[in-house]
Amino acid sequence: YRMSFPEITKEEDKSSGIDYFNKLMSGQIKNAAFEKRYICKDGTVINAFITASLLYDEKKKPLYYFAQVQDITQRMKSETKRKELETQLQQAQKLESIGRLAGGVAHDFNNMLTVIIGYAELSLSKIDIQDPMHDELGRIYKAALRSADITRQLLAFSRQQAIVPIVLNPNEVIESMLKMIRRLIGENISLVWKPSTDVWKIWLDPS
Repeated sequence: YRMSFPEITKEEDKSSGIDYFNKLMSGQIKNAAFEKRYICKDGTVINAFITASLLYDEKKKPLYYFAQVQDITQRMKSETKRKELETQLQQAQKLESIGRLAGGVAHDFNNMLTVIIGYAELSLSKIDIQDPMHDELGRIYKAALRSADITRQLLAFSRQQAIVPIVLNPNEVIESMLKMIRRLIGENISLVWKPSTDVWKIWLDPS
C-alpha cells in the first residue's frame, strides 16, 4: 500500500501544502516553495523543503506537478542549536556587563568607605571610652566595616579583587549574612538556619 503525500504529512501542515498547489493550479503563482513535515515509516518526523511547479502541454493544459523534496531536518536542528548558543552568549554578555557595573560601583563605594573607616578610627582614638559619643562612633565604624565586606563581595563577583582565602568557621560566615539574605529573598519565603555544632573550619575567601 502506497501512501499519498497528504497521508504522510503532519496534520498541522496539510492545509499550507494544499493551498500552494491550489494556487499553482489556478495560475496565481508559477512556482511554490515552502516547508512542511513528513512522517516516516518508523514514525519519526522530518522537516522538508518543497519546491514545486506545474508542467503544461502545448495547449497550456496542466499535465502534472514537478516537485523536489529536500530533507532539512539536520539543518534546522543546527540552526536551532546556533540560536540557543547565541542566546546563551547574549546572556553571558549581559551578566558580564552587570559584573563590570557592580565592580565599578563597588570600587567607588569602597574608596568612600575607606575614608569613613579612617576618620571613624581616628575619632575613636581621640574620644574617651566612657563618652557616649564613643559608642555612637563605634556603631558607625562597625557599620562601615560591614559595608566594606559587601563591597568586597561585589568586587569578587566582578573579578576585580584577588581571591584571598583564610581559615574560618562557616557558621560564623553564614550567620553574618543571614540578615542580608532574608532581605534579598523577600517576606514570602521563610529562611530557617540550623547550624551544626561540630563543623570543621574551612579555607575560603569569605567574599
